[in-house]
Amino acid sequence: MNDTTCASATVVGTLDGNTFTAKLKDCYLPQACGNGSLNLGVLKSAVSMQCCNTDLCNSQDVPDYDTHDVNGKQCYSCDEKSCFNILNCLGTEDYCITGTANMTSLPVTLKGCASKSVCDATSQATEGFQSYSCCQGNLCNNAKSITQSLVLLSWPFFFYILFQ
Repeated sequence: MNDTTCASATVVGTLDGNTFTAKLKDCYLPQACGNGSLNLGVLKSAVSMQCCNTDLCNSQDVPDYDTHDVNGKQCYSCDEKSCFNILNCLGTEDYCITGTANMTSLPVTLKGCASKSVCDATSQATEGFQSYSCCQGNLCNNAKSITQSLVLLSWPFFFYILFQ
């Protein structure tokens, strides 16, 4: 029995003011279907994914997932100097996320805002991560110093890892 479903996705990300868009068509786990966004301050990434269950049903492109409106939630985020930055969350980002990634030779602390679907998908992903957690409530991802700059990371691949 195949546990995957066909999907078409649009990923829109912004890294240091530069925007990228990726259109994906592949097989994914059903729990990855839907919309979600992640906002780490220097990186904002939004995924819109539609799934279907018949052969070649994922031929259509999916519209972008809009996350522009500030929603009143705040979380800590990190830059190259500290994790004491306060970030205003957007759209459906109603969770704060904290993680430690192994994407360079040193561990990198990640903090920011995330939608529930991203937190659910992240809880199933282990590749590249030492630890991660999501919490609800303003500034619940308490500040902590970082060990490496987020700017050094190649974040367009973050959502690729999540939805593999």
